[in-house]
Parts: sequence; structure tokens; C-alpha cells
Amino acid sequence: MPAEPDPARLWLATQTERLKFGCGFNMLPMWHPLRLAEDYAMADIVTGGRVIMGVGRGYHTREVETFGGPLLDADKNREMFEEGVQLMLKAFNEESFSFHGKYFDVPPPVDYRAIE
Repeated sequence: MPAEPDPARLWLATQTERLKFGCGFNMLPMWHPLRLAEDYAMADIVTGGRVIMGVGRGYHTREVETFGGPLLDADKNREMFEEGVQLMLKAFNEESFSFHGKYFDVPPPVDYRAIE
């Protein structure tokens, strides 16, 4: 199941009761982790908990440079991936949260919002 909703897969999920949906992995550096978590949470709700999710770091330039993670800097790539996983886990496990890391800020800083 790709990160983007697919009407055919969603329809199939409504017609089955035991079929699980998933993919080997999603290249986390190609997505904002919160967006990916939201897409999978919705798919999990629609399927009644039958979604299997996997994430990977990626190894092609197009996979890791989408959000500024350079391919040749393995340490930065791992750092960005691990921070993305932390953000996704907070989104999955906490009803309300904020996250401020080196690469991602939720909610994002804006001029009119005071940061505490």
C-alpha cells in the first residue's frame, strides 16, 4: 500500500475482512513523517487494523534528498531517518504532542505563535 491513498485498495479493504494491506517499506526521507503517519493511520482505521507498515532509509539520491538528507552523508541520513521514526511514533501513540528536532518541528514555528 503506497503512502498516497489508492481508491482501488480502499474499496478492496471495505469488501474483505481478513486480507491485510501493506508494502515492504516506504522511503521515509521521501515523505514528511507526520504526513506518512496520517496516511497510514487513516488506512488503519479504514481497514480495521489490517495495515502493515514498513519504513526504510533509502539509497538512491532521489529517495534521500527530497527533504535535504544528502545521499553521501550516511550519518546525517541515519539521523534524519531516526528523527522521522521518533516523530511518527509520537503521532501514533500520543493523542496530543509537539515535536522539536534537528530536522522536523511540529507544530512548525511561525512568527505569530509564541514558542515556550
